Amino acid sequence: MNSVQVVLGLIVLFFGRKLFWLVVGILGFLAGSRLGAVWLVGYPAWTVLGASLLLGLGGALLAVFFERLAFALAGFYCGVFLAAGL
Repeated sequence: MNSVQVVLGLIVLFFGRKLFWLVVGILGFLAGSRLGAVWLVGYPAWTVLGASLLLGLGGALLAVFFERLAFALAGFYCGVFLAAGL
């Protein structure tokens, strides 16, 4: 799972501004994988991956409807994710 997070992090780093909706989906996936690892302890890895994908898709769809809020939350979450990683 760490290699997936590194690849997604590089995509966000290099293409984040141009591909905002992809970035929002990736951030939703990363949040879902973190929360899924905590909430779905004992479940198979495919279940955690599926929950992560659903949360990422949900985050992207919500961002379409609440665009201004999505900009602020995506920036905030990027900063929190970076600070937690350091």
